[in-house]
Amino acid sequence: AEDGIRDFCLSRGLGDVYKRQVQTAAASSCGRMLIRKCREANIPLVNIVRKASQIEELKKEGADIVLDSSSPSFEEDLAQHCKTLNITCAFEAVGGELAGKVFSALASGGTLYIYGCLSFEASRGISSWDVIFQGKKVEGLWITKWLMDTGLLTRLLIVTKLFREIRGSLRSKILRKFAVEEFEEALKFYESNSSDGKILIAPKIN
Repeated sequence: AEDGIRDFCLSRGLGDVYKRQVQTAAASSCGRMLIRKCREANIPLVNIVRKASQIEELKKEGADIVLDSSSPSFEEDLAQHCKTLNITCAFEAVGGELAGKVFSALASGGTLYIYGCLSFEASRGISSWDVIFQGKKVEGLWITKWLMDTGLLTRLLIVTKLFREIRGSLRSKILRKFAVEEFEEALKFYESNSSDGKILIAPKIN
């Protein structure tokens, strides 16, 4: 969470830019974890969701700023928050046009870290103007590679911390459990409730 983000940014000479962030897919399990960790560390975080019904839900979890990407004023609101907070660090997991909109909203010198593609669409709208004249960048973030690039001691410390916080700020909501024989039903259920929590498929349901 915040330790990994800090180390990732500092290793690239980005100073304290990780202290102001924007994230897409904020209603996902990973997004909710980041909300809780940023709140603990007093890191301003702009959260982007895909429907209005998710705004109040995330605010109950401690999110201060939540924007609906389907809102007519979304791009204007996002740009204003990024300007006010001087946000130069974004974590993007959706792809498509949203990636370009977030990239455009970042302050000069900002970096868009792409770690997912939930829309199954290629990232679009990355402005050449922003890259050339605003010094912005796009980087891929694959947590497995990042972990392998760290030293053994660092990996052990990270795993130890994860186990310690797995029931706390890094917890995931388990929405429903399915038996292996119910795999098709589980898949259909997940497709309709992907933002509401995780599903577990187990050999035997107690």
